[in-house]
Amino acid sequence: MKKKILLIDVDDTLLDFTGGERVAITKTLSHFCLPTDEETIEAYRHFNDELWKAYEQGKVSKPELVVKRFEMLLERLNVVGKITPEEMNVEYFNNLQNQHDYKEGASEFIDKISEYYRIILITNGTTQIQNARLRDSKLIDRVESVFISEQLGTRKPEKAYFEIVASSVENFDKSDCVLVGDSLTSDILGGKNYQIKTVWFNPNHKPASKDIIPDKTVYSFDELYTYLTLI
Repeated sequence: MKKKILLIDVDDTLLDFTGGERVAITKTLSHFCLPTDEETIEAYRHFNDELWKAYEQGKVSKPELVVKRFEMLLERLNVVGKITPEEMNVEYFNNLQNQHDYKEGASEFIDKISEYYRIILITNGTTQIQNARLRDSKLIDRVESVFISEQLGTRKPEKAYFEIVASSVENFDKSDCVLVGDSLTSDILGGKNYQIKTVWFNPNHKPASKDIIPDKTVYSFDELYTYLTLI
């Protein structure tokens, strides 16, 4: 049986980035004797999310992003000059790369779907962090290949990112390819731009978008598995 190709996102699709991020930022704040309350953590997440959206749109580079988020947080905490954002980012990287838990049901899903699909990981994550997390989770050993935006010099949702993936994957065929991810603005938009069938993995029931419409929305790995084996 010829296997189809599954392009699947890593963070908050297969690996629990949100949970790992909370642990990492809490440890980082504690290391620098800064507040670890919910308000501070949510402020960091807000700054980080906004900068990642800007990165997806090509408005900020990855090196700028990883420092700017802590610069904004230090300004909010009124401790500018006492700690550098570069120092915080190094500590955060060290903490985050040790966070590699699978999302519930993800490991079992990979075992089952690999019978039908060649699994290709696609991620906008930082090279240093993703390599460590993929290695320590053993996820890298369970897939055919992985494409990290920082190494490619382009990012999801840019068409150039998917062109590199397509040219690098043996016997790549759009008609036999499905893209799965949790982000509408990077995964689903990117897949649609490259004319690949898209599946929005949405276990947290995030609100849909009028502008970015996936071919299918699923809310669990069981639902995702059923859909992928029927198409």
